[in-house]
Amino acid sequence: MRHHDTAAASPLTVDIDSVYQPIVALDSNCIVGFEALTRAGPGSPWPTTPGLLSAAESHDVIADFDWRCRLTALRGALDAGLPDGLMLFVNAEPVALESSPPRQSSTLLAQARGMSIVIEITERNLLRDPARLLRAVEHARHLGWRVAVDDVGADSSSLALLPFLRPDVIKLDMGLVQSRPTAHTAAVVSAVAAEADRTGARIVAEGIETEQHLRTALNMGASWGQGYLFGPPAPLPAFGGGARSVDPEARDVAVTVRAPAAVTPYGVVSAATRSRRADEALVGALGSGLLLSDDCGTVDDRPCDDRIVALSQPNPRRRSERRCGEQCVDGCLRHTRSGVGSSRYRRCPSSLSRGNRRTR
Repeated sequence: MRHHDTAAASPLTVDIDSVYQPIVALDSNCIVGFEALTRAGPGSPWPTTPGLLSAAESHDVIADFDWRCRLTALRGALDAGLPDGLMLFVNAEPVALESSPPRQSSTLLAQARGMSIVIEITERNLLRDPARLLRAVEHARHLGWRVAVDDVGADSSSLALLPFLRPDVIKLDMGLVQSRPTAHTAAVVSAVAAEADRTGARIVAEGIETEQHLRTALNMGASWGQGYLFGPPAPLPAFGGGARSVDPEARDVAVTVRAPAAVTPYGVVSAATRSRRADEALVGALGSGLLLSDDCGTVDDRPCDDRIVALSQPNPRRRSERRCGEQCVDGCLRHTRSGVGSSRYRRCPSSLSRGNRRTR
């Protein structure tokens, strides 16, 4: 066993290994792939993966270290005989996707050419350098790799980049599955569902550890899942030539655009998407998000009595009126159109008097 001190050690020299966590189809429990996760070896001054990444950044070797992690994951999958029908999810830094692989890796990369590789880009990297990110994604696709966006929902501002990245797989942050539904959860789920319906991307729910988490993941529209309920990160088994239970849909993951096949709103939706089930809490959060969103699509999290409903007026001074209460939401939202770009809301009987209106 080797021991390192932080001053002399480098992320390029400490021992690392890969463990693999299964990803399964939620409707059949068939394995569709494994995510490779880097682990520090014994005696490393950075015992955690985030610590290793931080050290690689501070040593200015993030691209080389990223390649080292990916090559370790590929070597482990090849040694275990991972079947071609199972996908290998490998985390990658955008800066490393544009860099050349180490010279000594050409043989390993050639052996892995027939594998179904999915490059995972974490959400924390989406907004650092969008231009470089888009170039890196195109480079990955040029190599025949699929693209997944990881930890979606941790920062809702990155949702705007999903249409540009066109990910083949969208992985929901585990906090969405493990926490109670909120307006933020509803906004993320709606945005991800819309992107998946538009492109055919697969939704993966991470952090599934209990049956309740599983039900929540299904309610959120996830078709694949990952978490301790299905298996912890561990070395891959020796597959050999034996048959494995592989979901056939895993072979066909790709970006596809579906055209509407009906003319009514319900027909368009039902033809282009599959039906989803949701419990009362999630449906309530979704409904609140739709009713209480402002013109920019953001959600006002204040109590209902404190929310302001803007009245669009033909004059420059816009008046607003307090929403009365949850029992009167439907009445407050009834409106008629009066001219282009103008909406005049009818007051419901229990709303506040004219004297309580505020002007902004």
